[in-house]
Amino acid sequence: MTNLAKTRGQRRLPRDFYLVLSSQGVSLIGSEMQQIALPLWVYQATGGSTLSAGVAFAFQFVPIVLLAPWAGYIADRFDRRKLMIICELSATVMVAITLLGLHYGIVPLVIVTASVTRVFNAVTMPAMQAIIVNTVPEEDRARSASRSTALFAIVQIAAPLAGTAIGGTLGFQVVLIIDILSFLLSALLLLPLAPCPGVPALRNAVRSTWHAFRDNSSTLFRWTLGTEAVFFLLWGADAALALLILGDRFGTATAGIFSAAMGVGWVLASALIPARFKQQPIRMIAAGAACGPIAAVAFVALVPYGLAAAFLPGVLVGVGNLAVVIGATTIFQKEAGAEVAGRLFAVRRAVLNSMLTVSYLLLPGVAAAGFGKGPTLILFSILMFVAVQVMAWLTVRRTADVTTKEEPEVLVRG
Repeated sequence: MTNLAKTRGQRRLPRDFYLVLSSQGVSLIGSEMQQIALPLWVYQATGGSTLSAGVAFAFQFVPIVLLAPWAGYIADRFDRRKLMIICELSATVMVAITLLGLHYGIVPLVIVTASVTRVFNAVTMPAMQAIIVNTVPEEDRARSASRSTALFAIVQIAAPLAGTAIGGTLGFQVVLIIDILSFLLSALLLLPLAPCPGVPALRNAVRSTWHAFRDNSSTLFRWTLGTEAVFFLLWGADAALALLILGDRFGTATAGIFSAAMGVGWVLASALIPARFKQQPIRMIAAGAACGPIAAVAFVALVPYGLAAAFLPGVLVGVGNLAVVIGATTIFQKEAGAEVAGRLFAVRRAVLNSMLTVSYLLLPGVAAAGFGKGPTLILFSILMFVAVQVMAWLTVRRTADVTTKEEPEVLVRG
């Protein structure tokens, strides 16, 4: 009994992991509410412009893409705890300015300030990942990835539903006030966190980030990143397009039910998928992509019958999306070293958010061009499924080829 208790105690994840995860969970509640609510406000303020709503979604990801080398560099060079606190407090100020733009109905100001707010998020997320890699033992990182996605799944349930419901009933200004409070609470939760110093000797953000990706990332990491990028390019705006369909039919206050269903899918996936696929993250990604076409067809077929009929497709989308994220995150946390984790994660975020930016413009743009929202969902879900299966297969082949080439050298050294 004593040995069993000791084993369980040794496997407990570090306190700092839970501190930083709680902080980002609270922060993301407000951010996710804003991320959903503001484009819906823009959609209303511009008289139902699908393209304007797509631009509002896309602009929130531009800073993450453009600032990736500097965000990862800063997260690896300076103390991660201090950086996160400074960024959370700075985001508080920026959301307050967004609130003024919303109050006076200035659409360009709202879009720009929401985008600037994401600048601080561009630093906090790689800093958070660097802290996790630095504090969690390598053998426990798959478990920490599962815990992280489980918490963010809860956020996926609560935040979009709350953001759309509060925005549609109490007003979008209330959503921004909640976002301000979430940033402040997040900063308070970070205060007990132990210092997590970076590498002060780092110089030249762009060059050091490039070298970290070229010299310190594995073949498996790079090919998995390519597979994940294809997924988000062709399917990243699926939820946004579904929300617009629901908003057209039922109003923005009820559109969050689909997002809440996605959150349920995230919870189910975080509980079931890691156990089912265990140490097979590439297969996890391929299986997640298979949910896309099923969900798209089900959504288009069932949504005319009422909001309840959109729940099952939302769950399928959530399961598929999280399967891809868990698979890729598991590979990332196992392959990235503590000294380069911030830069590698920033590169990954830049690639994926650039794909999301294009997706948020591409899918609504195709739909607005006359193809229709429902057929656009189905078309891109099929394209995504085929492309991800091909990329997953190439990832396995490429990784196997590299391993085979390296084996003789290892045997010679032995």
